[in-house]
Amino acid sequence: MTQGSLSKIKKQEGYLISFYPWKESSYILKFLLKDFGVLDFILFRGKRKHIPISIGFKYDIVFYKKENLSIIKEIVLNESITINTKKDFYLVHIIFKLISKLHISEEYSNFFWTLIEEIFSLLKNSKIDKDLIFIKFLISVLKIEGLWKEYTKCFKCHKKFSKGDDVFFDLQNVRIYCSECIDTYNNKQNKIFPIKFWIISFSNWLIYNNIDLIPDSKKENILKNKNEIMNFLIEYYKIHLLYKDEEIFKIIDKYLQVSS
Repeated sequence: MTQGSLSKIKKQEGYLISFYPWKESSYILKFLLKDFGVLDFILFRGKRKHIPISIGFKYDIVFYKKENLSIIKEIVLNESITINTKKDFYLVHIIFKLISKLHISEEYSNFFWTLIEEIFSLLKNSKIDKDLIFIKFLISVLKIEGLWKEYTKCFKCHKKFSKGDDVFFDLQNVRIYCSECIDTYNNKQNKIFPIKFWIISFSNWLIYNNIDLIPDSKKENILKNKNEIMNFLIEYYKIHLLYKDEEIFKIIDKYLQVSS
């Protein structure tokens, strides 16, 4: 191996997003890495190494970075994921199915890495409602994909909202309207979702704060309305990120059917 080749050898922790067998004994794997975003790898003779390969597990990998398909030189299991319930199982698969469909560049790799680290830490806490983890992940992805803004006022009249206001979210054009302006908004083709502004405000807050920082005084109301929040975000995803993706919505349906 030349000196130039040696300079391309990297060592990183990585979360396994997806994998499939290749030829008789090898694997093609997709990892989320802290410094490189999502990369595709080949693990030659992986089946002979007797290493548990599972979506969501964290690995230490030494690899030769190439443009299209990097080559794993060494791989060691760092940490297996905590799956305590069927709801945990579906949640983890939703998260990694979504990540596999996004183009996560090096620029945003650290953001996603920190988000996944936080989510998996929360999964270990049986007292945390899993739906809040689901909501935080969905809204954080919308933010990083440029599909979520710091909404504070009506798109048309610029009236500032109060937390108790009824607002109307144009999911197609990513705009928010007050009750007066929505009456004069004539585009019937767009998906309009009526929602309380405090839910929008809470979503803005949740992007930058940990779930365990939610004040107890607000938590009861949030949990009471969590189904409305999830339905709102899922409709958003159907239009922008997961158009006609039947496979992942089947998993989401199964997740929603399982009680916390």
